[in-house]
Amino acid sequence: MTKTLTQMRQAVAKELAPLPFIAATSDGSASTTTLIDLDELGKFADNKLRGAWLYDASRTPTDFQIVSNVQSTGVATFRPTINAAPDTEAYELLPFASATILNALNEAIEHAHEEGWISRPLTLHAVTGSPIYNAFNDYWTSSSALDGWTAASVTIARERRVTDTKLAPLGDHNIVFSAGAGTLTLNAEYRHFLEPLRNTSVRLHALCSATEASELRAQILVEGVVVGSTDFHTGDDQFQVVSSSDITIAEGATNITVRWDVAAVSGTNVGAAIWFDSPVHIESYPFPTLYVPDGPEAIYRRALWWNDSADTFTLGRQRPVIGWDIYRNQDASAAGEQGRLDFEGRVPHDGQLLQMPCTAALTQAALDADVIEVVDADVPLLAKMAAQVLLRRAAMNAVNNRVIASRLETLSLEIDGYTRKRTSGARDYAPLGPAW
Repeated sequence: MTKTLTQMRQAVAKELAPLPFIAATSDGSASTTTLIDLDELGKFADNKLRGAWLYDASRTPTDFQIVSNVQSTGVATFRPTINAAPDTEAYELLPFASATILNALNEAIEHAHEEGWISRPLTLHAVTGSPIYNAFNDYWTSSSALDGWTAASVTIARERRVTDTKLAPLGDHNIVFSAGAGTLTLNAEYRHFLEPLRNTSVRLHALCSATEASELRAQILVEGVVVGSTDFHTGDDQFQVVSSSDITIAEGATNITVRWDVAAVSGTNVGAAIWFDSPVHIESYPFPTLYVPDGPEAIYRRALWWNDSADTFTLGRQRPVIGWDIYRNQDASAAGEQGRLDFEGRVPHDGQLLQMPCTAALTQAALDADVIEVVDADVPLLAKMAAQVLLRRAAMNAVNNRVIASRLETLSLEIDGYTRKRTSGARDYAPLGPAW
């Protein structure tokens, strides 16, 4: 099982009891500064809800704070003014703003992973000779943000591969492009990994599908100028490998990058992977140590062939890679820590698929529908940890608040009870269900 951000936010709010929490539908006849729910808000005495928050995903802003409430009418008055009256809409009454709860939940996710209490399995992929970061769409920071890549004039969404089993060895996720023509470009901090390709001829390949011809392809840019493109997908709604001709990269090139080019979106365009075919034996590859600080548990290599007639890959036998290490550094062009995977000794032959099983923290969601890969048994622990973060912060600003102190003491005991059952360094792997 997995949980959406909405489900986890509500789980955290329940752990904050006796602070108020409601998930309900409002009555009509409200205004841009009032919300009415006689059945639910009418349970609270006058002004008892002052300082609590209302969350309505349909309104702008989505969070507004109650300044007064009237029990007899079920009317809560709030600020700031919102864009339209919240009539007969789903809403939540929360003790903290939804963004504050999200921050606490993300902090709990990181802490649970660092302590080895709750993690998820993640397999990263690369092709030897092609040091493109996150080229197989393995790591997403949200359902609409592919880590290490930036979308321009196009919207992207994560799609889990649940039916296309022929792509299963290549990872779990595709990119779905929508909302207009545009590009998805590798970020600048990962471009120095491509510098070994200077003064060589390379070919660029992309695995993708499209329902319309001449809409989706991949490109190489040098100094911001397109120097080569793959063919467009033919539009037969099947996965194809589209390729470029030989492209020579100048010896003095200082800014080499790649991107998905979406020329139009009249149909459905899906990207699965992007890689180089190069004559260079690459020793260093980017690795997301910020999210997978322990590095991979192992690295396996497999020969890789694309069968045009069957529209599928043929994979050789899985073999372990011996002799590699993970390094962490702060690069001047990077916003945070940047990791590097170095092969030591014999470098695997070019054009082989690398599979790297890892354990990572749960996804930090951004949108209500975003999924967090937490199993039912771990929801209470994660929710209690987030509630503890919120109440500790609140306690710093409270004066002799016995309610907060009492709940914090209870939460500490409950969290200790959960974590004592887990041996030091143990991992609880949350299986990725078919709905994710």
